Amino acid sequence: MAGFLDVARALGFGKWPQSGEIDIMELIGKEPSKNYGSLHFGPGSGSTQLRKNISLWHGIFNDEFHVFSLEWAKNEISWFSDGKLYSSFSKKDFGQINYPFNEDFFIIINLAVGGNWPGNPDINIYKNQFIVVNYLRVLEKKK
Repeated sequence: MAGFLDVARALGFGKWPQSGEIDIMELIGKEPSKNYGSLHFGPGSGSTQLRKNISLWHGIFNDEFHVFSLEWAKNEISWFSDGKLYSSFSKKDFGQINYPFNEDFFIIINLAVGGNWPGNPDINIYKNQFIVVNYLRVLEKKK
């Protein structure tokens, strides 16, 4: 069975990370009250990233449902958590690096378990972790 990246390449999205990846929401188990909005891109086999985060004033994200939103426009991407803007990047933030987000790219909703950033899984942190997606909606502004 072909993997996700194999299917994406077959559809013409190109290689990762050059084709770009947008994480609408990215939670790390050891930081349960913090959500990241991330862009992954780059010229090489590894990923360059831009990311910003928002933290809850009290509690953790899995205490209740939250609405994570992304607004994509030509040359600009903005993230919202429960209607509050917390991050925005534009093409000018990339300097001389190729800006891949005006072409086909990957969009991800992510609950990371292990890896370079979150580190090795710890049973005390990741015990009973799950992600529940109530809906995913894509809207287009009227022209």
